[in-house]
Amino acid sequence: MVDAGGDIPASSSMRGTLYGFEQDFANGYNNHQYPFGDGRSFAANFGGHLAYRFRSEKSPGEYTYSHWSAFIGVQGTFFSVSDPAVFSNSDNNSFSILIATWTLGAEYTLGDPSDLFNAFGRVGLDANLISGSILYNYYFSTAITDAFRFGYEAEIGGRYNIPATPLAIEASVDYTDANLLGKNYVAPATLNNSNILRERALNDGANPNDPSDQSRTINDLSFRLGGRIWF
Repeated sequence: MVDAGGDIPASSSMRGTLYGFEQDFANGYNNHQYPFGDGRSFAANFGGHLAYRFRSEKSPGEYTYSHWSAFIGVQGTFFSVSDPAVFSNSDNNSFSILIATWTLGAEYTLGDPSDLFNAFGRVGLDANLISGSILYNYYFSTAITDAFRFGYEAEIGGRYNIPATPLAIEASVDYTDANLLGKNYVAPATLNNSNILRERALNDGANPNDPSDQSRTINDLSFRLGGRIWF
């Protein structure tokens, strides 16, 4: 199965604004939210699953499909926001995060591939590689160093099996928490003589030196449309 779709950031951690991010970033290169609640933000996903559907014995020697399948999945999710008016004296400012996800999970399906319609639900455990970048003040760039996090996802949807073919069309809604485990805070590195921070950690954990700071949840609600081939 392959699919693609759009995403809506779910938690308050993901729904900050570029202006708020710029204010935090200017004060010690820290931030309390990610700016994807801004009206100019863009989010999309793409990926696929390889699944094995178990069989069930109806009677001695006669088998049918089980409701259960096991699957492995790969998904890419991209969040980005840009606005030339946010950072002063600049014409190219943006913040982006890319999440590469590997999933091991299970699916429960109502009906057989021979049926015209199936409803299904999926749950999975995710391993996520998160990276990103910040562009500001014409050409200054700060890279977010790669971070591994672990999370989970839950998905519900429906599948239309095209008659007389091994093909199906799927539509689903998925909730993913990409950093349930592994959150960490790393103080920004000492600046070089040019006063430009070239890289920083994801810093999704709470800043121990800031009593008002809380850890940041990277999560989203995805709307997906895809296709499946049975073999």
